[in-house]
Amino acid sequence: MIYPVSKRRSVALSTLCLTLIALPWTAFAQDQPSPQPPTPAPGGRQGTPPGPPRTLSNKPKPYAEVITKEAISDTGLVTVHKVDDKYFMEIPSAAYGREILWVTTLRATQTGAGYGGQEVQERVIRLEKREDKILLRGVDYQSRTAAGGDMEKSVELSSVEPILQVFNIAAYNDKADNAAVIDVTSFLTSDPSEFSPKRTLGAARIDTNRTFIEKVKSLPQNVEIDILSTYTAAPPTPPASGPPFPFPRREGPSRDTSTDAITAIVHHSIVLLPEQPMKPRLADDRIGYFLTGFYEFGSKENRVKRVSYINRWRLEKKDPTAAVSEPVKPIVYYLGPEIPAQWRSFVKKGVEDWQPAFEKAGFKNAIICKDPPTKEEDPEWDPDDVRYSVIRWFPSATENAYGPSIADPRSGEILNANPRFYHNVLKLAEVWYFVQASPSDKRAQKLPMPDDLTGELLRYVVAHEIGHTLGFRHNMKASSAFSIAQLRDPKFTSEWGTEASIMDYGRFNYVAQPEDKVTNLIPKLGPYDYFAVDWGYRQFAPNQDERKELEKIANQQSKNPMLHFGGGLPDDPSQQTEDLGSDSVEATRLGLKNIDRILGYLVTATSEPNKNYDLLRETYNAVLSQRNRELGHVATVVGGYNQVTTYYQQPGVANPANYIPVPAEKQRAALAFLVANAFQTPKSLIRPDILSRIQESGVSSQILSSQVSLLNRLLSDSKATRMVEMEALYGAKATYPLPEMMSDLTRGIFGELYLKTAAPLTIDLYRRNLQRAYISLLGTKLAATANADTRPLARGSLMDIKAALNASLTRAQDRVTKLHLMDCVAAIDQLLDPD
Repeated sequence: MIYPVSKRRSVALSTLCLTLIALPWTAFAQDQPSPQPPTPAPGGRQGTPPGPPRTLSNKPKPYAEVITKEAISDTGLVTVHKVDDKYFMEIPSAAYGREILWVTTLRATQTGAGYGGQEVQERVIRLEKREDKILLRGVDYQSRTAAGGDMEKSVELSSVEPILQVFNIAAYNDKADNAAVIDVTSFLTSDPSEFSPKRTLGAARIDTNRTFIEKVKSLPQNVEIDILSTYTAAPPTPPASGPPFPFPRREGPSRDTSTDAITAIVHHSIVLLPEQPMKPRLADDRIGYFLTGFYEFGSKENRVKRVSYINRWRLEKKDPTAAVSEPVKPIVYYLGPEIPAQWRSFVKKGVEDWQPAFEKAGFKNAIICKDPPTKEEDPEWDPDDVRYSVIRWFPSATENAYGPSIADPRSGEILNANPRFYHNVLKLAEVWYFVQASPSDKRAQKLPMPDDLTGELLRYVVAHEIGHTLGFRHNMKASSAFSIAQLRDPKFTSEWGTEASIMDYGRFNYVAQPEDKVTNLIPKLGPYDYFAVDWGYRQFAPNQDERKELEKIANQQSKNPMLHFGGGLPDDPSQQTEDLGSDSVEATRLGLKNIDRILGYLVTATSEPNKNYDLLRETYNAVLSQRNRELGHVATVVGGYNQVTTYYQQPGVANPANYIPVPAEKQRAALAFLVANAFQTPKSLIRPDILSRIQESGVSSQILSSQVSLLNRLLSDSKATRMVEMEALYGAKATYPLPEMMSDLTRGIFGELYLKTAAPLTIDLYRRNLQRAYISLLGTKLAATANADTRPLARGSLMDIKAALNASLTRAQDRVTKLHLMDCVAAIDQLLDPD
């Protein structure tokens, strides 16, 4: 997803389970069996076999009394009967014990209560017959054991499947394998906690009087249900301090709070899981896939084993002997009908940008994007049908997109993926490109940008989100794989774009300068993406040892740093978000030059005759954010380390260490850069031609906020602890000692006081703010909870500053500067001796 962070989630079940069982229950069986993953608890039992009905208080009635001649029937995976206002399902004996995937989404929603196409939950269930009742049971795969192993019974005793619902059997169809008929009407219109979409909708409870079954459609492989559901709203909750995972804070129209009603069409799609699970592929820490994990008991190791399979689509060659073959079943994405016409071709290109990577892995036309069929072509096609992967488009002001998928918990096989795009992702991409790359692209120097450029930006976002739905995690190391020279090379960027993987957050090329004449400023699939597809999807011949072949592919990382993976670490400068290049200092130096260029044409780029300056204000703030982000990349270098995942005795690895400190000279250069660029008055930002149009005041606070943020990062306890440990482990000559760093920082922030001159001293507003903030921050480090070495060093820094302040009092040229020096002395005295 575009917002840091991302992956699929499982929520509660919903309202649609029993409707899905009764046709060819072998319809999903595979022609060729594949090796089984470890047996999920409780050992793959097939449920209780049906027996003769017993006499109970709710004794089944004759079939004709329940399913009358007036019944409207729909035959498919199950037979659905509508009798008056009731719905009945027939459950054949072959259904018992089969694993069923149940997915709930919102087909349509009330304004401000979500979006049509939004996911609610996914769950695996199974049905069990018990006397004249049908039990709906939840299936859990967290604990597994090798089939027939000594631990199988023990695991089974600790893995009882919860009973989620019980249905009385209303009748038996003796003409159809004695299929059990159940009334599902009240179940579909009620709100069992396991199946409720309340949390997604922000609701408290369902109102059954305002809830109706809209449609139940039985198809050959699945059943689809729509419920027009009305809920009462839950009391408002305080906003979270940050964006809720996996979404950013929602923006746009809000719900009408004059009524407590929340009405939505809740959609349920139920489908049998493949009878034969896909052959799983074990995860490798060096390649970033989303995972399906479980605990395995009874393995040969003398411990409970944590096993993880990668999530991937089931791709099998039509011709297993061919080096490159079309797949038996390609990965198909459909364009949602709601995607605006002007963007549909770009979305399609973003999907099919992955084709060359799959072809290198041995599959031709492995991934395809299609328009949805017309009603004439396929009257049953439905974008909410879990059998189809559909790209959805939300009418939202939220600036984001994300790529969820649904995987078979038994094997990691991806069964469905519906990438979602909020409409305002167009704005997000446009603003990013403007503040990062517009100096090198004249088309971007006026907002809004032309559609052909905006479409290419959207294509990049789509390719990134499709990558998630193919199983790929963010690879934050990829943006540091290219050198600064490569990012400034038109030929290189034309071939590879701006980062080694489109799954990074490298964004657009802010390193390239206008004189470089780089024309490809947008990320594209890189060497890591080809490598990861090859490792995860390549099909091996029966006579090949798959494990050894995968190891050969993975070991390519030893010789090619462009193939490295990193999920993102806060203190590793090679795994940052929104960065570019292998040298954070040089990348930021060039980036700041571009920001100064942007400020020069910001007014004309954002202003139109007879219109206000809202866009100018918004874009100026975006420029400030970009500047802060780039300076933050430099702060990470100080006290930083480089993490590379390697295995013991991995061939070709020169340095077996996984955590390597950033060289001391690079750390010193990074702090010197911050002193010269972040902690000096940023005159390029203080432009009357911009500020006089957008605000009466506030720029000093914005600049100080940026500076304080950097100071907090440089003086964080975690960074201090690491720097102290690095010095103890590697020696002072090999590292940047914490005392030296704090001394350099202090002298940089109070540089005016350390000049060997008798010249008059004047300190401007922005430096005064910074100096007061630094003293205050040092004061917080005197607390007993501070890092043990930071505390005395902070005390020493305050004493040094006090001495320099007193020595500079006679040089103060103006009253404000002199009072500022005196006030700083008083503040330090108070910090050093609070009593």
